[in-house]
Amino acid sequence: MPHLARLLASLAVALASPAAAETTAFGPGEQLVYRASLLGIPAGTIQITVGAEFPDLPGVWPILLLGRSDVGLFFFPIRDKMVLRWDSEHSQTQGMEMWADEGHKRRHLRILFDHGEGKAKLFRQVEGQPALEEEVSVKPDAADVASALYLLRTRPLEPGTELTLPVVTPSKQFPLRVVVERREQLKTPLGERSTVRVRLTTDFSGKLKAKSDLVIYFTDDAAHVPVRIEAELGLGTVVAEAVEFHSGVRTPLRPAAAARTQVP
Repeated sequence: MPHLARLLASLAVALASPAAAETTAFGPGEQLVYRASLLGIPAGTIQITVGAEFPDLPGVWPILLLGRSDVGLFFFPIRDKMVLRWDSEHSQTQGMEMWADEGHKRRHLRILFDHGEGKAKLFRQVEGQPALEEEVSVKPDAADVASALYLLRTRPLEPGTELTLPVVTPSKQFPLRVVVERREQLKTPLGERSTVRVRLTTDFSGKLKAKSDLVIYFTDDAAHVPVRIEAELGLGTVVAEAVEFHSGVRTPLRPAAAARTQVP
């Protein structure tokens, strides 16, 4: 019976007014597959899937990211898995958990946000070393690195817009500077697309340290699908292009999330 009541309530909201036509930028069932290249050489595959809401967390969607390097990247093999917790009602992340196997080094990372309290619980463990846990204060709208990409998808992304997103990693916090540069027609493996070019200034370190800014091309529509990502990393020039895209169920925005999309 509770499930029937929720279904009827959702239907009522959808039919209530024209404003309900505004939907989330993405939703359960969406899947993106990227092919990555390093210095122009095929390097690996990234698959991202938005799942159905957690049974015990209504409105919270798991977003699964799987990264696998090709055999050609034998000098730095990558086998990564990450799960994001996306709060669709408030268009923000509740946290992430990652199991990384990069260059034969394994790490387990976790970030859990409590936005109401302005805090985050951090966990990190490198294979063979003791686990480190701490609780830190974070700024409003704080996000992990991967969730920041989805947070940007919920924003208007009008050329000329500049904003700063507070980003939290298990070892540091830094401001992610975002500049929406211009609209651009882009040829992609998915065909020619109208896109918005967005430049991000990060603060990574080690082999992932950026020599220059990160550039992302989002489709110039309500979905803001990231179809191309370019970065100059310590390993060399990396480009990831979307080669498959399956749209998910984009649900009507709730008032809290709708309000956030109006703030650049």
